[in-house]
Amino acid sequence: MLPVERNYLDGNGALWKAEYFEEFETIDGTPTVLKMRMEDKQRQTSTRINVSSVKYDVDIPDSAFAPDSLPKALDL
Repeated sequence: MLPVERNYLDGNGALWKAEYFEEFETIDGTPTVLKMRMEDKQRQTSTRINVSSVKYDVDIPDSAFAPDSLPKALDL
């Protein structure tokens, strides 16, 4: 029941980008996309995202989002 493809149109109604969901896993009871690819059909470029670790319901202190803290966010 999850999407496998999503298309985006430009302002003229022409296909602009296509997003492909390639790998899913249920983590903590939540369907989660682990591999995704976005293709820019007009520029002939693409981006791939591979997720290696997901945690849900994790407490993150507000201080982690302070600009000075962002470079160290993975250490929390």
